[in-house]
Amino acid sequence: MKKYKTLAYILVALFIVLGISFAYYQVMSSNSNKEAELKQKAKTEIKYVESKILTLFNLMNDIQFENYKITIKEISPSSSGESSEKSTEESTKSGEGGMGMQTESASNKNEGNQPAGSESTETYSMEPIGVLLSDEKIDWEKAKSAVENIYISIPTITLDLYKTDVEDESILKFNTEFDALTKQIESQKKQETLEQLVKVYENVVKFTEKIGSEQDEIIAKTKLNIYRAYSKLDEGNWEGISKDIKTSIEEFTKMLTGAEVKEEKQYSINKIYIMLSELEKAIEQKHTQIFLIKYKNTLEELSNI
Repeated sequence: MKKYKTLAYILVALFIVLGISFAYYQVMSSNSNKEAELKQKAKTEIKYVESKILTLFNLMNDIQFENYKITIKEISPSSSGESSEKSTEESTKSGEGGMGMQTESASNKNEGNQPAGSESTETYSMEPIGVLLSDEKIDWEKAKSAVENIYISIPTITLDLYKTDVEDESILKFNTEFDALTKQIESQKKQETLEQLVKVYENVVKFTEKIGSEQDEIIAKTKLNIYRAYSKLDEGNWEGISKDIKTSIEEFTKMLTGAEVKEEKQYSINKIYIMLSELEKAIEQKHTQIFLIKYKNTLEELSNI
């Protein structure tokens, strides 16, 4: 009888141990999933900030990734018999359909003070966009709007980053540098804005080092050095630009040798490496416009990888 009691105690103890182990596993698994979700959310938010910083960099030289701009002109007859025009613009990456193509459509509209039954005509024209076609004017209004809109997301991003392995100091520094960027954009100072954008992006790289993959980190550091080079263009500091692009190539080479890369991305990676080498050639020529063309194409490819 004593033997059976001992066996029963052992079985009970075993069940208790198993129960505790299972509960511990469930808690740890739940915590692990929660951490992974927080990390992924923070990564998504960092990608959002990256895209906005790229937009601001591009605005400093009126660079657009789109290939064509569609202009829509609405011509409405007025009561005096004269025509009035209203135009809007849209951008598209598609180059199909030809350049300068125009189509017309007529429709009856009753808008505002327009007499009933009058006809308005819409004229569509597709115009090419490019570095060589740019008037190089900075749209400061667009830059101010873009930087102000990012503030809406900063509190959420800050809170989510605090829950990750990112140091508190880095998060606070990002917020401080971003405020400094806003001041430069408000003052419409191009060179100071470019330099401050680089400082802001340096903090984004630090975030990526902590919560991104090895591939994410390499791409972020490659971009950082391209941005550093880009920010020196107006100063004509070709020696500094050359050093920055050399560093970006050294950084990106890790994608070819060390980082684990998905097979479907291999073509893009090889293409980017060639584009970086071409960017270096533009520096040898000391030609700003050629550099900007190659910068535009390289950054677009890096952003899509």
